[in-house]
Amino acid sequence: MQEYINVVVAVNEEEFDLVTAAVSDYQFIGITEGLDELTLCFDRPENEEDFIGKLKDDIEQYASTASNFRYEVVQRKNWNEEWEKSLKPAYIGDSIVVVPEHLADSVDAELTIVVTPKMSFGTGHHQTTALVLGFLQEHVAPGQRWIDAGTGTGVLAIGAIKLGAGSVFAFDFDEWSVANTLENLSLNQVSSTQCIVLEADVFTVELPISDGIVANLHRHVILPNLDRFYTALESGGPLIVSGLLKYDVDEVVTEAQRVGFQFLETRIDGEWAAVCFKKP
Repeated sequence: MQEYINVVVAVNEEEFDLVTAAVSDYQFIGITEGLDELTLCFDRPENEEDFIGKLKDDIEQYASTASNFRYEVVQRKNWNEEWEKSLKPAYIGDSIVVVPEHLADSVDAELTIVVTPKMSFGTGHHQTTALVLGFLQEHVAPGQRWIDAGTGTGVLAIGAIKLGAGSVFAFDFDEWSVANTLENLSLNQVSSTQCIVLEADVFTVELPISDGIVANLHRHVILPNLDRFYTALESGGPLIVSGLLKYDVDEVVTEAQRVGFQFLETRIDGEWAAVCFKKP
């Protein structure tokens, strides 16, 4: 049976988002919150001590109160079962809910997205997911072609389809994310003709011409790809970017405007931000 490693970090609650940002480049499985404590779950690395050392350095660059790092090895089945039990439906605004499959019958919303809960960023609970879904609700028009760059678990692609998009081109560099996205598409009765899913890298994938792009990635991935997003968008099309800390917004806006985008709006929740642009 595959093994995980749980890394427990003592950190003040107000810096939880900063720790999450620090591990955003890692292939983590999920995050659970305790009282001034976070538990981060990863596939078990070959050398736990080296892994913990690097992780500690990266987290401490972001979160000044992080301390007392410790870890334990756990079996895959046990961790996933316990994490699934802790999840609740995530309500976004007045009309959208992202709900774990086992609770799907318990919710009643105008737009419901059902997920197999295997990754914390794909359950609707993370601020960036909620912020982007809010933007999508305002900018998706019937029949449009959208791109979901870094689809994760497919929540945003599914949301776009359910909001009326005619098609979505969704991709992620992670094989597991692609598999989970396909699983979630099936749960939501979204067909392969409505949403094409590829395992691909944002730096090299051929982007189709689209009416809108959503990129819930990270600052260091978004910035060098703004030119590519601009080229792929039809005039008047929105670009929605997130995975950003609020401190990154000014830099992203400046670079996007240099590329040619028109800035529309920034929305912030806690430490996280989403920004909406338009191609003139």
